[in-house]
Amino acid sequence: MCDVGNPGHHSSLEVINPPNNKVMNWFARILAHYSCVVLLVVAVFAGSCLIVPLIFMKTPDFSDPQMGYGSQETSTILAPNMTALDNLPEDVTGVVRTGVSSIPGDTESTPTWVYALNTSEVFQGSNDTDRNRKVDPIAVLKEMLNSGINPLDHDHNHQHISSDGFFCSSPSAGYSRVVFSATGGGDLFTLDSILSMCHIEAQMIASEEYHTICESTSHEKCCHSWSLGNYIAFLHNRPSCFAVTSEDVDATKALLQMCSHYYHNLTLTPDCQEESLWFCKQVPQQCRQHNAVYNIMYYLVDANFLPPNNCCISSLVNTMLILPIARSSATLAYYHSLDLHALQHGNVEVVAMDFGLKSTLFHECLVQDTWMIGAGGTFVLVCMWLYTGSLFVTIMTVIAVAFSLGMSYFMYTVIFELHFFPFMNLLATIVAVGIGADDAFIFCKVWRYVKAEKNSGISVELVHDALKHATPSMFVTSLTTASAFYASYISSITAIRCFRLHK
Repeated sequence: MCDVGNPGHHSSLEVINPPNNKVMNWFARILAHYSCVVLLVVAVFAGSCLIVPLIFMKTPDFSDPQMGYGSQETSTILAPNMTALDNLPEDVTGVVRTGVSSIPGDTESTPTWVYALNTSEVFQGSNDTDRNRKVDPIAVLKEMLNSGINPLDHDHNHQHISSDGFFCSSPSAGYSRVVFSATGGGDLFTLDSILSMCHIEAQMIASEEYHTICESTSHEKCCHSWSLGNYIAFLHNRPSCFAVTSEDVDATKALLQMCSHYYHNLTLTPDCQEESLWFCKQVPQQCRQHNAVYNIMYYLVDANFLPPNNCCISSLVNTMLILPIARSSATLAYYHSLDLHALQHGNVEVVAMDFGLKSTLFHECLVQDTWMIGAGGTFVLVCMWLYTGSLFVTIMTVIAVAFSLGMSYFMYTVIFELHFFPFMNLLATIVAVGIGADDAFIFCKVWRYVKAEKNSGISVELVHDALKHATPSMFVTSLTTASAFYASYISSITAIRCFRLHK
């Protein structure tokens, strides 16, 4: 009884009878006496979680880093509509399909319908059987092979010259495009602006990379680009756009004003060069010549130039230059060469380009920005080392983060059976390092205070008290972070949803 009033004896009673948390006491004793065994078990378990999906599951493919950034609801809505559009020609009879291009002239792009254009078959007496007959591509291929024709052969020594003798072909969606704009919002349909655009075009085609990828009439000379200046020179028999005069510019504008009515009421079409089309006979010959008016109105000028309701508005704010180079990743070197120069002359500047490099540039930027991930992780580790004063604690924290990422990947691929692993999921590494550093800071701070208070070596009581005070703080910080991540799981962007689930 007297021992109860002795303060020193009361302290020993607290050591003998720790708080009634059996799980915490058991875990503290395990950590204090068998720390190496615990580390070994965790390492084996976490390593197994990482090795199993890498061996038995398909490894992530980051060849297309844009995958997963489309809206899931939009894809769900558009997919059946696109399927129906693809199947429509096979199920509908009596309808003439004249083109399968998003822009007239392109026959290899997204399918669209063009009405009342190429109707010569109907008016030349073709019967329904010929029009609706399906062509078997296998039979056509066999016929070509039997006749000695190799469908893979192509003579590259011929000249790609269209019927007009100036341009190589008709403009289409498959070619690269450049947009000009007036710096002060002025009119581009003037002689000074036309000459400025010619200077910029000459600067662009002077690049060495341009001549390696351009469509050419021979092995030495590239085709003419489709531009407003080249069409004016072509219509007035000038050798180049640098030779056009103010009279040529005014005459071309007057021609477009006269023919814009036929363009807007859909009478002027890209097939109006053929005199056999009855609906084009009401279009004047100068409006139909070489498809120049149609190509200028459809491809090269903006929608606000000579609008259908007020053809007196002849001020041109934006115009397009179509280069005779295919939109593909092969234009990357050419794009970088243009990026080094200021594409501006007079009151004209280049404001947009489309070389078909969206995915390529996206992937290039991601690769170039990976150094930021390493820099961020290194900065966090250096801060942890300086705060804890222990390289061992820093290294063990990194190992713990690696173990957590391995178990997270195991849950993602094996438990949740998610096979799509977007590039964005790699950012979980930095987030995990940040969260692991926060928990390490909290535990080290609590450990120092408890050890200073107990003034003893590593014991069960010391480990128990450190866990008791640090665990709630680490749990709350991790829970709030996880809640913020899982709240964005409702996003319609697939990549974001996968990242939140993976993290």
